[in-house]
Amino acid sequence: MLICTPNLKIQNSQRDVLVNTVNTVGVMGKGLALDMKKAFPKIMAPYKQACSDTRLQPGTFQLIKVNDRQTVLNLATKQNWCAASRYDWIGSGLVYMNRLLADSDRGYRSVAMSMPGCGNGGLDARRVQQMMRIYLHRAIEAGVEIEVSHEQMDGFHDPVFFAGVGSRKTPAGVQKLMSEIGALMTEDGARLRSGGAVGADSAFWNGAREVDAGGMEIFLPKAKAHIPDGIVKSSPVFERLARNFHAFPEALTPDPNNPNDKRHYTLKLMSRNGNQIFGEDFRIPTNVVICWTPGGKAGGGTGQAIRLANSTGIPVIDLGRPELSGISAVEVRDMARELISAFRISRGIKELEASSDLAPA
Repeated sequence: MLICTPNLKIQNSQRDVLVNTVNTVGVMGKGLALDMKKAFPKIMAPYKQACSDTRLQPGTFQLIKVNDRQTVLNLATKQNWCAASRYDWIGSGLVYMNRLLADSDRGYRSVAMSMPGCGNGGLDARRVQQMMRIYLHRAIEAGVEIEVSHEQMDGFHDPVFFAGVGSRKTPAGVQKLMSEIGALMTEDGARLRSGGAVGADSAFWNGAREVDAGGMEIFLPKAKAHIPDGIVKSSPVFERLARNFHAFPEALTPDPNNPNDKRHYTLKLMSRNGNQIFGEDFRIPTNVVICWTPGGKAGGGTGQAIRLANSTGIPVIDLGRPELSGISAVEVRDMARELISAFRISRGIKELEASSDLAPA
């Protein structure tokens, strides 16, 4: 869990990484940013240059080594210093931080940070702390100590979302199984997140909406008449996320001067994978991913969703894995219940009141 220390002075901490919350216009004029500028004046020149070059965008960060032992991480939580923060910027930054701390070989073993986006940023501290417990969990599991300048707060009892996704070429028999799973999960009170494509996406959607068409979130690269409630608009942070987690980012980097570049649409397709895992703004992530990939090898577009889920420890049930051949919808539903419960407990989210009731009271 997070180490909560009210009134912790980040600038005086001896932790390896000191997180400084900043804007992207190159000003450190108040709050923690001003304290960090006074304590480590050498951070200003590279910070201002990153803002001038537009390399530092909300939801990203910059690393600056300030002495032999310590590094300042400038986490961009807002655009203008006088504007508010946004949850998608905080969530994106935490996902990148988690990958840095959990997967890199830089040797960072401890972090001191405030509650990003709260205070002058205007975000709800209780919500942000829950996001930190979720998105920094893998780093904490890896032994990184993360100390936060705030008291411990209770988690929310949010709705449970499951992502039902997979290949367009999912076999007919597996699609039938997916429809049954979608119905069973929805009967239990869970809400579907999917992408509206033919094949696996449509199978989950058809099963879920037979039980309850409300509450689900279907993310689309463009509007579709037969999915009137589909969500088309997406935050730019999901485009960056798609490129940063894709095996071939150049395939998602279209020519901005060529509207006919097919990579514009490919980028939209991959961006919605982030929505399927993290929702519209990272506040309420998916609790389990149920999918199918050929041979269970996490290939194709679905592989992007799996990579994003794995990056933050969101459990995945890939029906293409050989050992799951012949599994029933009831067995998948029961497996999902157990994974959801473990996921929530490990991140300090309120435990389900009953295994058969996934929806909050």
